[in-house]
Amino acid sequence: MENTFNLKQFLAEGKLLKEEFTVNSNEEQIEIIADSGDYSGFIEDDGTVSFSVVDEDEDEDFTEDNWKGILGPNHAFVKIIDSIGGQVEALGDYVQITVDANKLKDLK
Repeated sequence: MENTFNLKQFLAEGKLLKEEFTVNSNEEQIEIIADSGDYSGFIEDDGTVSFSVVDEDEDEDFTEDNWKGILGPNHAFVKIIDSIGGQVEALGDYVQITVDANKLKDLK
C-alpha cells in the first residue's frame, strides 16, 4: 500500500492516540494497524470505508450504548470515532464502524 501515515507523532503531542496506530492506504483500500488489531476495508463509491470486529468471547453483547466501554478507550475504533466521527453498528458479538475515508487518511 502507498501513502503510509504513521500516527505515532500524536503520542508525543497528545492529540490523538495512546496506542501504536498506522493507517496505510491506496486508491481502493485502507488498512489500520493498531495495538488492538489489524483491520482493512475497501473504499466505497460514496467515499466511506467500514471496519468490523467480532468478539465471540465477550460475556456481554455489544449495543449502541456499551460498545465503547467493552472495547475500551484505547481501542482503535473508539479513537477513530471520537476523533473524526462516523457511524457505528453494534449488535451481539459484532461492532462495525463506517467513516469518511479521506478524514481517516488525513489524520496527522
